[in-house]
Amino acid sequence: MCIFKNLNNVYDYVINMICRLILFSYFLFSINLYAQNLVHKGVPYMKNFDIVDYQGESKIWDISQGANGFLYFANGKKLLEYNGVDFQEIATKKSIIRSVYAVNNDSVFVGLDGDFGLFIKENDTWSYNSLYFTDKEEGEDVEEFWRIFKNGNKIVFQSFKNLYIFNGHISVKIPARNRFNWAFKLNDEIYISDRNNGLFKLENESLIAITKNKYTHDIKDGFLIKGKYYFVNYESEILELKEGILKPCLHNNFKTISLQNIFSVSKVGGNWAFGTVKNGLYIINEKLEIVQHFSKKNGLLNNTVLTIENDIEDNIWLGLDYGISYIKVNSNNTYFYDYFGLFGTAYTALKYKDDLYVGTNQGLYKARWDTLKSIYDFGMQIPMSDGQVWSLKQIDETVFVGHDKGTFVIEGGALNLISKELGAWKFLPLNNKNFAISGNYNGIVVYEKNNGKWSEKIKLAGFEESSRNLFIDINDNIWVGIKTKGIFKLKLNEAYDEIIDRDWYSIEEFEGSSLQFFYNNEELSLRNEYGQNFKYNIKNEKFEKTDAPIVIDYKNARYKLLVDQGIDLIDNQDTLKIEFLDNQVLTNIDNITPVADFMFFPIYNGFALYKNSNKFNKEMFIKLNPVIIKIESLISIKKIENIKAIEPTNTSLKVYFTLPFYGNDFKFQYKIDERDWSAPFSGSSLVLNELGYGDHQLRLRALYKKIVSKESSIQFKIDKPWYFRWYSILSFFLVVLIIIGTFIRIHQSRMRKQERLLILKRNRELIRQEQKFKENRLQQQKEIIGLENEKLKIELNSKNRELAKAAQVNLNKNSVVKKIKKKFIEINEASSQKLPKRYYKEMISTIEYYLSRDDDKIFEMNFDKTHDSFFKKLHEKHPSLTTKDLRTCAFLKMNLTSKEIASLLGINSSSVDVSRSRLRKKMHLDREDNLSEYLRKFN
Repeated sequence: MCIFKNLNNVYDYVINMICRLILFSYFLFSINLYAQNLVHKGVPYMKNFDIVDYQGESKIWDISQGANGFLYFANGKKLLEYNGVDFQEIATKKSIIRSVYAVNNDSVFVGLDGDFGLFIKENDTWSYNSLYFTDKEEGEDVEEFWRIFKNGNKIVFQSFKNLYIFNGHISVKIPARNRFNWAFKLNDEIYISDRNNGLFKLENESLIAITKNKYTHDIKDGFLIKGKYYFVNYESEILELKEGILKPCLHNNFKTISLQNIFSVSKVGGNWAFGTVKNGLYIINEKLEIVQHFSKKNGLLNNTVLTIENDIEDNIWLGLDYGISYIKVNSNNTYFYDYFGLFGTAYTALKYKDDLYVGTNQGLYKARWDTLKSIYDFGMQIPMSDGQVWSLKQIDETVFVGHDKGTFVIEGGALNLISKELGAWKFLPLNNKNFAISGNYNGIVVYEKNNGKWSEKIKLAGFEESSRNLFIDINDNIWVGIKTKGIFKLKLNEAYDEIIDRDWYSIEEFEGSSLQFFYNNEELSLRNEYGQNFKYNIKNEKFEKTDAPIVIDYKNARYKLLVDQGIDLIDNQDTLKIEFLDNQVLTNIDNITPVADFMFFPIYNGFALYKNSNKFNKEMFIKLNPVIIKIESLISIKKIENIKAIEPTNTSLKVYFTLPFYGNDFKFQYKIDERDWSAPFSGSSLVLNELGYGDHQLRLRALYKKIVSKESSIQFKIDKPWYFRWYSILSFFLVVLIIIGTFIRIHQSRMRKQERLLILKRNRELIRQEQKFKENRLQQQKEIIGLENEKLKIELNSKNRELAKAAQVNLNKNSVVKKIKKKFIEINEASSQKLPKRYYKEMISTIEYYLSRDDDKIFEMNFDKTHDSFFKKLHEKHPSLTTKDLRTCAFLKMNLTSKEIASLLGINSSSVDVSRSRLRKKMHLDREDNLSEYLRKFN
């Protein structure tokens, strides 16, 4: 026995730390009262961490949990810390860290190759203190410290050569007589075997011999079941201590485990866990039954288990040859995952007699319920079931199987096809128990029972909709919901073979574009994609909006299903959050169903069972408090190192925190300064926006249902900006005074300048008003001239009309006179009594006088008076124009139409158009020139 020198630099700290160890031991003892509830069906929730997650080496040699819940990992040359959110590297050493024992989040003992010591955390910085003070002799092997134990108020470090007992300021060394194997603890006592010298127990600072025979030389671990001591050697044999003698234990389950090469053993709750090299983790109970087996086949990251840690919630952490696996032993969910694609995605399940039937996208499978542990217990697919199995329903003593290929019933464990109508979604019995229906891909099928045998009666005519959402109310009305259309209400005749009435409720009535349908306790409800619920009112036969949540009450089942913001269960009025099923459950709620005292959840690649274990360690939870990990600036997205002097630009902060109480669905609340507590929220961070300058206090607590944890509190300060400090304020007042004086002088100067500008402005205004007066007077004159011109224009148009009228009258007069002359001559010639020649000549002369009057000249003179010598100017410009041409030009200038001109000239309209063309040629006008516009220029 050797005594080493004092460790003065950490003496006081370690004495305090060991006292805390004693308190932690009491805490752990109280936690063990919280019994482990290891599930037998399926595997509990598991989570794996690989080297990408923890940024370390592959092997995890040891795991330890501190009193605060943080976990510490011996990972090659690295010591890692897990706070429930992420991994942090505490330190990297030059040699491999083999063992770790954590007191809390600021005191961690480690054993390395060639050293052992203590990591201490102060001001967020870890420092290492070696406790190993021995001089290594030349050629001596390096000691590897594989085990660390707490033994009363002492810490024991074990290598293959020595035991070191550290009591706070001195270390006692107990050397091996030959070579130690691994030490282990049983019933809070330390055992160790020495090769060729037997099995020993550590008492105080001495090794007491227990037994010695051929089996004791290589013992590396042990366990205690019902007062019996069992030990494991390096050959992976399990030995039993009977009457002080070790002998091999030949129990079949021990043989099964031993064949997988046992590497580590640990008590987990009331059971014992065996980590193997070849095939993962085995757990046995006090009856020596293998109650669970975890391997890569059912979710373990790696099959070689190097170390086992049972955390303060009685869950299991495994250090593997590659990575870390966490098993939430007390999970309410158990999983049956199909990792190899042999089973598929489960759609439906039914426990019938002693068997569990599960329909998947690949077929129908059956397993013995009492012995069901994993998905591999289902065996081969039931013959004829290949394809998608949509539903299973027991009606009386018959099990209906809804299949993609039709409807089957189970008879004698085999399938019997009773309907070839494809895709039976769902089965429901009618009020007449001899009839049942199914909703299919293309309508509804009716089944009838005769002499105890079910067969297809008829497929209802006139209804071809896919009837997955099928319901029957108390009046035998059939309801069929179409997700994107609405819902039908069908009424059958008494023979159940014809639809005699139907109603239709369109999706427009439900304020959405996608619906879910529910029928529970004789009430039909609908829910749109916005979370709005509608309930059918039997009295007025209408759907009415309701704020009440939808609750599915399964008959003779323990649980109810609550459909609100998600899917929850109700157990004895207690609402239960379905943990660890997010984004895994299939969307059709009809597939969620009771199975014995479990709830069946179809998930991708298998299925899950839920059973409320009511296992929650309230005593431990209320002793823990959230741990604030860091505070980060939302502007720079960087950690704030000094929270007592935060820069004034960082008034919006993000706080990261954790509660190292793993695998539970907590919510948190925070309180900043004197404000009220926030609403409960999920996650591991919170944002504080627009904080004021000065001191602040943040309080944080966790909630589990109505249970509240201890509070955490942190003080921080946001510095005022420089412009709020005294010298800035004084400078500000001086600057203000200077500005005021300057402002007064500038104001006076501006007043004088403004006075000059005012006078100038007044003069400019007078000039502007005078100018405006002149402009107004000129505008009035223009308006008078415009009115006179308008008057002249009106007079001109009137004269043009008079000229046209006179021309028309003259033309008519000449025509009449010519007719009179012609008729007079004809009458005189035809008459036997002719007029005397003298009278005849006078009459003819008189008529010709009126015909020979130069009316054209008269018209030209009158037109020239009105139009300012139009004919004169036009003739001067175009001397080749004839009298007829000039007259036509005059009519065109008067804006007469071709029809009017033709009437005045006594010709047809087409001749007028010819005259126009001839005039254009004589005047040498181009095609694009307007003749009328051209003539108006001659005024």
